[in-house]
Amino acid sequence: MKVLIGCEESQAVCIAFREKGHEAYSCDILPCSGGHPEWHLQMDVLEAIKLKEWDMGVFFPPCTRLCNSGVRWLDERNLWDEMRQAAAFFNRFVLMGKSGMKVAIENPIQHKYARNLIEKYHQII
Repeated sequence: MKVLIGCEESQAVCIAFREKGHEAYSCDILPCSGGHPEWHLQMDVLEAIKLKEWDMGVFFPPCTRLCNSGVRWLDERNLWDEMRQAAAFFNRFVLMGKSGMKVAIENPIQHKYARNLIEKYHQII
């Protein structure tokens, strides 16, 4: 399978997929720290998605503004716009799964405001 591991500079997941025989690439705006720059796409993950016909995407989008543990800061620091942007970014990956691509998204439990903005997904583990 051709697998894109998005928002991953460590390459830990990418290496695990490679060890199982998959053509996997990590992708992040940061340089990789996993020792395999030949398997790393240093670019916006939304642009990397367009590079190939990926069979699967595993994504680790930033969760700071969406997670339940940070909800108290939304009002205190006026982070509502950042939360909406984070939800829109998360939704791009959810919608990819609805288009037929195999998609897994890692994120903690979201607060109620984020859940109101995030597209419905199939499963929480």
